[in-house]
Amino acid sequence: MTQGKKRQHYYFTFGETLETQLKKMPDKKRLEFCDAIIAYGLHRIPPNFEGLDDIIWEGMKALIDNSSSYLCRRETAKDYLEKNENNGNNERFESKKRIKKSKKKHKKK
Repeated sequence: MTQGKKRQHYYFTFGETLETQLKKMPDKKRLEFCDAIIAYGLHRIPPNFEGLDDIIWEGMKALIDNSSSYLCRRETAKDYLEKNENNGNNERFESKKRIKKSKKKHKKK
């Protein structure tokens, strides 16, 4: 593995809508779409569907992209807070931590 090169991590939420769509498919189709969901959701490898399968896939792809986008924004915010906590630049975040510690001390008494 190369030193200093950060690997891009992809993730997504597998929700009820995807589950419902898959449950309504015949077994062979379901397996094809499950493989496509995993390949695209985790590695951004798009499937080669045609016709109706491609139309179905576009809806699934939108669900995956939307959940990935939300999770990435959430992760970015978390990274930002952690970075600023380490630099001591985020007073509001620090205040919340002090309040939580104070509440814990009062509960112990």
